[in-house]
Amino acid sequence: MIHTEKDLAVIVKYNDKKYAIIKGSPSSLLSISKYIIINNKTFRIDKYKEKIEKIEKEYGKKGYQNLGNWH
Repeated sequence: MIHTEKDLAVIVKYNDKKYAIIKGSPSSLLSISKYIIINNKTFRIDKYKEKIEKIEKEYGKKGYQNLGNWH
């Protein structure tokens, strides 16, 4: 398990597969991510980074704290 004040990660085994589940700010998770899953399809995250960052900024302006969950 990885734990800092802002990020948390655990490795779990489910149906004989290992998954890393990571919680942290979207910007910190984007910096370490290569892929994104949308509707059970995997895509390279490069073309989605700007959109995710824009959404994060919009919510931040409204006073929301954004947390991402990656697995």
